[in-house]
Amino acid sequence: MIYLFDLGIPAAQAQAEVFAYLNWENELIKDGKAPEHHHTVEWLEKLADKFAHCPGDFANSRGFDIIDKTSLTNTPQLEDKTDGV
Repeated sequence: MIYLFDLGIPAAQAQAEVFAYLNWENELIKDGKAPEHHHTVEWLEKLADKFAHCPGDFANSRGFDIIDKTSLTNTPQLEDKTDGV
């Protein structure tokens, strides 16, 4: 499980964002309308944009490398030389 503080996102700010969205949904429902899936997707995309810098800022504040050049995931994949056998 990834926690918000692992991503460098302030928990209180995340709570405020969720609270505001839920209030907006409640107002929509009070007006006899229903929130739709695309509303949630748009909201999540806006949050992703808003907090996109947080993981990098957090990693940098801890002295972590954002891209580890020595990581196995960053090396070329080994070629299969078994002739398909």
